[in-house]
Amino acid sequence: MQPYDNPRLSGSSARGTWVQRALIGVVAVSLAIVATVFLTVALIAGAFIALAIGVRFWWTLRKLRKQAQASAALEGEYIVVERADTAERIER
Repeated sequence: MQPYDNPRLSGSSARGTWVQRALIGVVAVSLAIVATVFLTVALIAGAFIALAIGVRFWWTLRKLRKQAQASAALEGEYIVVERADTAERIER
């Protein structure tokens, strides 16, 4: 008997063929569902991480801008009210 004459090796057994195909189909569908769920969870986690990094970056920039604005030079007008020589101030 040649190997290609064996019904188990050639796949000509009707019972074995449809059962195997059904099991392979169930496994394939199960893997596709698990992969979809995993991908969805990974994308949601990535979105939350990106949002957290973005908020942190915005908050740090906001604080730096506020700090830079507070340390800027003050501008305004002034009037000299009294001008006295140094010698006059010492005598008083």
